Amino acid sequence: MVKQYADYDVPIDYFKAGQLLVDWAVVQTEGHLNALVLISTGPLSTDSMMAGIEHELTKCDDCQTKVINVPVVDWGTRITPNVQSALLADPSVNYIIIIYDSMAQFVVPAVTITGAEVGIDAFNGTPFVLGLVQQGQVEMDIGENLDWIGHAIMDAEMRLLCGLPPVENPKIPFYIFDQHNAKDAGTPPELSKGYGDAYIDGYAKLWMLK
Repeated sequence: MVKQYADYDVPIDYFKAGQLLVDWAVVQTEGHLNALVLISTGPLSTDSMMAGIEHELTKCDDCQTKVINVPVVDWGTRITPNVQSALLADPSVNYIIIIYDSMAQFVVPAVTITGAEVGIDAFNGTPFVLGLVQQGQVEMDIGENLDWIGHAIMDAEMRLLCGLPPVENPKIPFYIFDQHNAKDAGTPPELSKGYGDAYIDGYAKLWMLK
């Protein structure tokens, strides 16, 4: 007997996020990607992001990766030494892809210690990591606006309560932050800042509040 704990969900395209991480790294390395991919198995989004990463890598003939899987509870003790060892073992590594950007706080020290010349991209848009983008320590961070996601969840729930069909595509966007626009998130960066605010007015009109 299968237990059902939820009736519906609001889908976010983590597969696309994985694709974008690879696409960016491939462009930055001019099609010669040799990357460390930092993941944490457990969260369901990891599977989707890894599927997107693997799908995109099939399009690159001269790309290779090594996956380093560190559980969330071990980030503080295992990421830095594992990345440091991997960079020393293979000096040809030219990029580090991080699927959850908070891992960057433990990746950057490993890069500094080894003196490796590698780019770093990541996903989430966590404010302190956007600060690392502003400082040039992380090259790119794909942001997701949690306030926008909150609006989308409320919209989906209200539709269900009113007996309307569930939302198939909530149109929750990603936003790519790099050194050119990371300042839009504030100095220091703030949560859900830098994405514009048109969605707030859009949802208010959709809900007939304006």
